[in-house]
Amino acid sequence: MNKPAHSKLFKLKKWLTLPEAAKYLSGVCGEEVTEANILRLALDGHLTLSVNFVNHAVAKQGKVIGYDDVKWRQFAHPDMPGLPIEPKEPPLMIADSLHIGGENYL
Repeated sequence: MNKPAHSKLFKLKKWLTLPEAAKYLSGVCGEEVTEANILRLALDGHLTLSVNFVNHAVAKQGKVIGYDDVKWRQFAHPDMPGLPIEPKEPPLMIADSLHIGGENYL
């Protein structure tokens, strides 16, 4: 399969949407590349994705860690002041990390 005729146009763009990237890579690779393929390549560390948040949202880069590396903190609720210093139950501990599936945390 030849490179797509519009490849010069792709070179002029500062960024591509996921569908555009799939179409471009399909032409470069000579086989169909789907959006899911692109996301899987990124998850496996073979491809770096940049995200343009059109609503000006802010994001932080995270690192995937296992359960054993999760940091925990004691739950404190602003509506429950004056809790006994020595409660009858052990304190509720919550993860400072976001659970993203299985034993993976961010």
